[in-house]
Amino acid sequence: YICLIILSFCHLLYNSDICIIFDSKVGFSCFTGYVATFYINIVTTCITDSKSIFPIAKITVVYYNKSKLKQKAGFTMQLPEKKYIASFDIDAQNTFTPVCPDELPVAEGDTIAPELNAQAQFAGLRLASRDAHSRCALWISDAEHAPLTPISGYPDLDIRWPAHAIIGTKGFDFIDGLEEAAYDYQVFKGIEADKHPYGACYHDLKDTLSTGAIEYLRCHGITTVICGGLATDYCVKNTVLQLKAAGFDVILNKAACRGIAPETIASAMQEMAAAGVKFVECAKELAE
Repeated sequence: YICLIILSFCHLLYNSDICIIFDSKVGFSCFTGYVATFYINIVTTCITDSKSIFPIAKITVVYYNKSKLKQKAGFTMQLPEKKYIASFDIDAQNTFTPVCPDELPVAEGDTIAPELNAQAQFAGLRLASRDAHSRCALWISDAEHAPLTPISGYPDLDIRWPAHAIIGTKGFDFIDGLEEAAYDYQVFKGIEADKHPYGACYHDLKDTLSTGAIEYLRCHGITTVICGGLATDYCVKNTVLQLKAAGFDVILNKAACRGIAPETIASAMQEMAAAGVKFVECAKELAE
């Protein structure tokens, strides 16, 4: 009851939004009982869904099942001022689309530019990352070394991939609808022959050699990063988790992403949700 009284005063004094998260069904069930007897009498409101999320005035209670955070109806995305927001287009390149069928094509990867451009309208800064690989890269698969087979002896290589995003080729270029001049900061990753990073914040697989993206965001006072790109289950996931680990609030725009396989996309979504990443279905939800 003391906690509930404190929360009510926070709401009245600061007109603030409060989110309470439980990782236990028992704790969640008990709390719903207290709220039903306490807040309905004091604030005179109602519970809309006693099993998942229910807004009480401006207090939201969420049951977190330890594997993924479920955002139910009524979830409101609250953004800070535009000057504190950055939009990050992650590897939105032809190499990850049907435009380059012999590289690493992702279905509909060439259709996300409108959503990436739309989310950028909410941001004061816009960043992009690109795979920028060499023809001499040690991870390129061939007749003797199939794709996805492991590589040993190089700390920043894990498996082999078909040649892709080679600098100077069409695969390296942004997808149609994205203009290079629109970006305030760009990351080129995987330039070295013995490195194949996935996330855009570090050049190595141990997340120690910075690309400068995190520092750039920090020195400009950015607190929130809206992300989209290719592919959801690899480079997007890794970049989002790196940004979250660096202390940023991260929002993933689902409509601005495409992934490789349903199973790995679902796993990536669960992993990002568990890290505290927020999701929107499309950029339009950012305005609501």
